[in-house]
Amino acid sequence: MTAPAPLTPPDADLQDFPFMPLHVARLRDSDLAAEEHPEACWYAVLLWAASWHQIPAGSLPDNDTVLMRLVGLGRDSRTWKKHRAGALRSFVKCADGRLYHPVVAEQVIERWQRKVEQRHRTECARIKKANQRNGTDHPCPDFESYATANFPASVPYLSFETRVVVPEDTTPLSSGTDADVPRETGSKGEGEGEGDSIIDDDDVDARAQAPADACPTHDPISLAAELCRIGGVRHLEPSAINRHVDQAREWLSDGFDPDTEIIPAIRDAVASATTTIHSLKFFDPSIRQARARKEAHDHGHEPQARNRAGRAGAGGGGGGLCASPAEAILAARRNLGIDR
Repeated sequence: MTAPAPLTPPDADLQDFPFMPLHVARLRDSDLAAEEHPEACWYAVLLWAASWHQIPAGSLPDNDTVLMRLVGLGRDSRTWKKHRAGALRSFVKCADGRLYHPVVAEQVIERWQRKVEQRHRTECARIKKANQRNGTDHPCPDFESYATANFPASVPYLSFETRVVVPEDTTPLSSGTDADVPRETGSKGEGEGEGDSIIDDDDVDARAQAPADACPTHDPISLAAELCRIGGVRHLEPSAINRHVDQAREWLSDGFDPDTEIIPAIRDAVASATTTIHSLKFFDPSIRQARARKEAHDHGHEPQARNRAGRAGAGGGGGGLCASPAEAILAARRNLGIDR
């Protein structure tokens, strides 16, 4: 019998979604809860949660050693064998060799659709901003074209029926809201435990608090979530999230462009970091220094030469840099009277 196709897109990545929906009544009334040992039920829930942050999201490797570790059994194969069937109830092995749970897969596709839609809106906003800045008129791609170009493997799983091109705004919109796209929030805290970013329910209304002079095409909350993901910021407890959002808002109000200034500087800082990063504040000096270097370069202020030995010209004068290390050595020998 041919294995079914994977139940979620191969590029579905929800690792920045800390909340996984759990339908309480559906779980309570399920055959799993009614027929399986309580310990197996607990392992099943842990595996659902683990699959949420796998790639593809909603899948698990068909590897007992890994699965034992994911449910906290370490190498206790005896206990795992006893409860394996119950823990993996309803999981199916697909053509890519991984295990998928149909119910978890439903939730993954819904959240992945939202994530791709958000990226589409961000791309349209970026194009609009570039048009305004450069006096150009590049069109925004419709959602289907954008998804096909950037997430081709996801196209069979996405819906395009109600997707429209993000229109050119005629009047300022509230931050995080598009004319024809419903406003999204972070963690809703309405019983399903939904969350589309690192933002907890304490910050759901923070969008309304964005200053009027902030960049209209970037929502500080969504931007903070994306920057934390790129920067590998750890320990995102709710009490610290406001600080991340405030830092993103500060960069926007200071005129830093996320695509050309903030994100490249963060990537460079992460590449050279030697410590665990706990806050977006860590990147503030790097971002500001990168702008300062660019401005200095644009105004023709080149950095001072580091090769001090090559400053001596022929005959001991200060005639500038030598063309090569060999010339620098010869100049130094002449200054010392070795060669005349």
